[in-house]
Amino acid sequence: MKQYIKKEIIKFLNKMESSVSFIQLENHLKQQGIVCQGEYSIHIPDHPTIMMWQGMSEEFAKAILELLFEDFKIMPIHASKAIYALEGKEVNLPIAEHLHYEDEIKRWAPITLKQLNFNTSNLVST
Repeated sequence: MKQYIKKEIIKFLNKMESSVSFIQLENHLKQQGIVCQGEYSIHIPDHPTIMMWQGMSEEFAKAILELLFEDFKIMPIHASKAIYALEGKEVNLPIAEHLHYEDEIKRWAPITLKQLNFNTSNLVST
């Protein structure tokens, strides 16, 4: 199921001209009959107090993390909290303006997601 979710995420991002919020992505997955809501949240690696999103199914959370930090197929873009407020769903935590907090307060880093169009064939020279 995770691989199917990853394919749907890439397909959706591929047809979008701008980055998308987690809410837009959830709505798309729901339209495809994919259960994407649950009890999981995702955090910035090496910054466990900084949350990117919550209320996700385990498979959706794992798909996003793999696409971001293993496959490098999508990228996070810092976004305004207002985008989520306008769409009607926010994380009820203080906003993380940067990744250099040295306290233990949980914070939300509002992001949108965009597909990376990265051509690795240009990186290798002969």
